[in-house]
Amino acid sequence: MPEGISVALPVHRDPGTLAGAFRCVTTQTVPDLDIMIVLNGSDGATRAAARELAASDARARVIELPEAGLAAALNAALEAARFRLVARMDADDTCPPHRLAVQAAFLGAHPEVAAAGCAWELAEPGGGVLTVVRPPTEAGHLRWRLLLGNVLAHGSVVMRRDDVLRAGGYDTRCERAQDYDLWLRLGGRIGCVPDVLYRHRVRFPDDPGRSTADQARIAAAAMVAAWRGLPGAATVGLADAVARCLNRDGAGIAEIERSLGTEGPRLDSLLAWLWAQWNTPPGSRRAQEMGRRARVREVGARLKAQGAARVWLWGGGDHTRRVLEHPEDIGITIAGVVDDSGATGSVGGFPTRAPECLMAGEHALISSDWHEDEIWASSGPHRARGVQVHRLYAD
Repeated sequence: MPEGISVALPVHRDPGTLAGAFRCVTTQTVPDLDIMIVLNGSDGATRAAARELAASDARARVIELPEAGLAAALNAALEAARFRLVARMDADDTCPPHRLAVQAAFLGAHPEVAAAGCAWELAEPGGGVLTVVRPPTEAGHLRWRLLLGNVLAHGSVVMRRDDVLRAGGYDTRCERAQDYDLWLRLGGRIGCVPDVLYRHRVRFPDDPGRSTADQARIAAAAMVAAWRGLPGAATVGLADAVARCLNRDGAGIAEIERSLGTEGPRLDSLLAWLWAQWNTPPGSRRAQEMGRRARVREVGARLKAQGAARVWLWGGGDHTRRVLEHPEDIGITIAGVVDDSGATGSVGGFPTRAPECLMAGEHALISSDWHEDEIWASSGPHRARGVQVHRLYAD
């Protein structure tokens, strides 16, 4: 039987939105829930709303803190939690009923992971979606990406209570960015599912990434402290990757990213990635991404018109990872990733398979900008047995 989940739902002064967030929690499909509404220095109206909601569901209870302090409120919830998994939920956000079941299943399959996020939507105060944020789903990629900024929505995360407490819990000295400070202290033990399972309302729709001065200061201190703890030994092959970047060879930055993901972040490889971003004109990066996404939409529409209901992406490299940052572009279901190496695992949260696993009649789209011709040639025997292989860039 699946383990139950405790849900920490802190609220400061949000009586109008609390009921919607509470309803999202009570309708979750997991069998056992422990719902903690944490009154975080709340006013009278919010306290009354919280107690009325808790009285309506036997799984809910109220924990009250006399003074406002999100880190302290969350530590109190961690200590009081009845289950080993503790989910976060913010009082003005929403999530679908299957959210906790998906994240709990992920944590069950990855015992090395201490906390798991998900893809999430940024929404206007009225609920309209501004954009979808898709954090990296591969642990190595997410680890180094977090060294450059927080890509996880705090309320979207499910944590292992004991692991977080062993890491020191939330730092009560952090008035803001408590979550980012914690993610960095957990090191590489953060995971993420590819599903969009959370909607976060922003206060400033015209500038959703805006931070307060305190938030920026605390996040920067945590980031710099994490940088200082990185090993600085030279990475084999890093100079060759930098040379490729100097020659405007797009494979150079891909090699740096592979190093960051497989060897773990180091000062030199992180600096090389930042330098490569600076060295590549922003317009060029945008043009490449827009061109790739437009081509994926075009070919996806063609496949759909041909009757394809789903497609495999053939290529387990960085091009596929970038395509999977916007899986909706292709317009049909992505079945998974075909990797010529035959290695089983996942790319961007999608399972990998060897080409031999493709059945006659299935569709596969070559997903590579550097090796399309090679993959097309190697796919010959599989095309001969009826696998429908399509090229992305060559007509």
